[in-house]
Amino acid sequence: MTDTALLALANAGQDLTEEETLILAEMQADDAAFDLQPARVKIAPGGIGKFLLGDEAAKEFVAVVAISQKIRGYWPDQGSGNPPLCSSPDGTWGFFDQEPSDAQFQAATASKTPHPGVILLTNNEPLPQRFSCARCPLNQWGSEHQRRSSAGRGKACKEMRRLLLLIDGWTLPALMSLPPTSIRSWDGYCSALAAKRSAYFAVRTRFSLDTAKASGGETYNVVQVEVAEKINDLAQLKAIGDIRQRYRELVTMPVDASEYEVRDAAPDKEEIPF
Repeated sequence: MTDTALLALANAGQDLTEEETLILAEMQADDAAFDLQPARVKIAPGGIGKFLLGDEAAKEFVAVVAISQKIRGYWPDQGSGNPPLCSSPDGTWGFFDQEPSDAQFQAATASKTPHPGVILLTNNEPLPQRFSCARCPLNQWGSEHQRRSSAGRGKACKEMRRLLLLIDGWTLPALMSLPPTSIRSWDGYCSALAAKRSAYFAVRTRFSLDTAKASGGETYNVVQVEVAEKINDLAQLKAIGDIRQRYRELVTMPVDASEYEVRDAAPDKEEIPF
């Protein structure tokens, strides 16, 4: 289950014990032992300034981001734990839930800007296989209606970044979804690296959190990123390329309920581009 490319990155610059060396060697021959369920890295709720890495909490961590993927999700009943009513694993085409729950559908019909799929179902018309995210009214600023306190100025459909992480010392990849309030930081970071003939996957990235307050006084966190180390070793870069090919399907999986767990904490102004 653990391949050579992952081991090459996980063990870079680290001295393994004899026991760890033996276990990792055996794991390479264990392809049929289990199906990979990648760990999820999340932001701890309440603006406490920590990441949740599996069963551990950390103020910061370092990882190679092997893949960054745009995704979207629309939760009309945000906070219910339901999967999104419509979601896009590529950020371009949205797929509407053919059998939404009654509560979810009622929340969607009560919105000031209904999803095109809701209008079709209400009129007993057939749904298309997919919807264009670019043309969707819920991808427009000011369409947000899920806030409990008041209608927001953001988008009803949440744009996120799904990252495939190779965390230092880990021998299996993990997933992390950046919420809308952290997209600007991430996209700026990637753009700056590309301008210097580098890439987000050619460096080790340090992740940390800044604390801020929403207009209603709620505390929330914004993910901050910086280069921890540039990867100059050709073998490691080739290993990252292998990982990008092997695990790409992990970032194109359907969007689920765990992707977006920010509630009313995100202020409107953070979601509106300058």
